[in-house]
Amino acid sequence: MATAGPSRSLAELGLSEDVAAAFGNALSQPRGLILVAGPTRSGRSTTLRATTEECAADAARKVVAVIGENVVPVPFVATTRVADGGDADVDVAAAVRAALQQNADVLQVDAASGAETTAELMRAASRGHLVVAATEGNDFQETLQGLVDAGITSNAIASNVAAVMVQHLARRNCSHCRVATSGSAKLAASVLPNELEEAADHFECSGCQHCNHTGFSGQVPIVEFVPNSSALRAALRRGVAPHDLAAIARQNGLQSLRDSAVELLRAGEISLAELGRVLTEEQREGACGCR
Repeated sequence: MATAGPSRSLAELGLSEDVAAAFGNALSQPRGLILVAGPTRSGRSTTLRATTEECAADAARKVVAVIGENVVPVPFVATTRVADGGDADVDVAAAVRAALQQNADVLQVDAASGAETTAELMRAASRGHLVVAATEGNDFQETLQGLVDAGITSNAIASNVAAVMVQHLARRNCSHCRVATSGSAKLAASVLPNELEEAADHFECSGCQHCNHTGFSGQVPIVEFVPNSSALRAALRRGVAPHDLAAIARQNGLQSLRDSAVELLRAGEISLAELGRVLTEEQREGACGCR
């Protein structure tokens, strides 16, 4: 299982105000499955730890965390550990069952993958628990498709998934040496071909003593957040495949990875080149229907 990075509060994760509010609302719900997805080294474990602390701050809710044997537990939160080196799917699924025997209101599960674990998470959500689980997925459609591939029916997804948040980490511009620039028209056309106006004016960094001449200082998440709206639930129950849900999601609360990246670009938090490095061509162009 993954090892969590430095502990941060939910407010310190770098989420936009809209995403932070929507994510906080999802965490306040009494039941459902919230998936925190992303590629390897995208900060999922750090986000999960922050959500554990957020939920544990409510004394009326009992939080149980399923974590790896090398992960430092959140103080005053019950934990069920998973030993490294075994069958991850079987071991995590068993740990989830053990955690539920502790009468958890909120279950936090790091590194959820595999059909058996996924089935246990869905079962817990359907029985009245709030489940927050970190998993792999490059966008919300791929994340939902992962549930389908694990044998979860569309009806079960519609009924039990409360929200999906996908994050990718980008290197943050150094605030000491960043300067506004019109940049290269060729670079703008290659990175954001459908939004040249947004790409025309942005910030770049030359490097200085404050950032060890790298031009970067820390990291910032590029985030996609999708609440499971009534329209999405209806589409899933009609048999609409996850990869065909983008237009419906856009009309019902989706902030896409592209939206998040452009917002960070405008604010001078990331460079145009960094946006191009982190997001795929399909994600940048909005070819998935998420423009």
